[in-house]
Amino acid sequence: MDDRVPSMLKDTLELAYLTIVRPGQGVRIAVRFLNTSPIVRLECLLLIAILGTLATTLTVQLAPAMQDGATELLIASPINLTIIQIATMFIVAGFIFGVGKVFGGTGSFQECLGAIIWLQAMLLIVQLAQLVSVLVFPPITSLVTFGGLGIAFYLVISFIKEIHGFRSGLAVVMGVILTLFLIALTIVAFLPMVGFQPGVGG
Repeated sequence: MDDRVPSMLKDTLELAYLTIVRPGQGVRIAVRFLNTSPIVRLECLLLIAILGTLATTLTVQLAPAMQDGATELLIASPINLTIIQIATMFIVAGFIFGVGKVFGGTGSFQECLGAIIWLQAMLLIVQLAQLVSVLVFPPITSLVTFGGLGIAFYLVISFIKEIHGFRSGLAVVMGVILTLFLIALTIVAFLPMVGFQPGVGG
């Protein structure tokens, strides 16, 4: 094994911990690394999307309670699911950039995309925790899921404040709600393009 792999894993876990306790500082370090070059950013985006697809598929397959027609259809094609994850990261970054600019934010699209890639990496850790809970003690899976949603919201608010230079947390919360609404509409329009029809399936 390449000696750099354990070191990179250790550095990533340390940065993840820093991001939880000091999200602004953590995302700045992550974005600085991801913006080293477009190739680095693209490689990390693809890696996170692929790992996210794997974690989602395994979690749904191992947790009968999470299985329904929509999720089964979603995980039926790993390629489509990966494409959806990649597109979602670009869409979310675009809206965070655009809505942020409307409210006077200073972040660039590259910084917003870097922040979203790192957010997905953090949420991948939550997905792994879900997978472990499914295997070890399924009754707490829902608790882990809700905890993950809380962490996601906390990180999104913190990341946007840092990237766009906002000071008011309340204003960011309102902006996030508006952004989520716009993103939901966009994703609903995008899903049929990759063969996913909400409400259609077994």
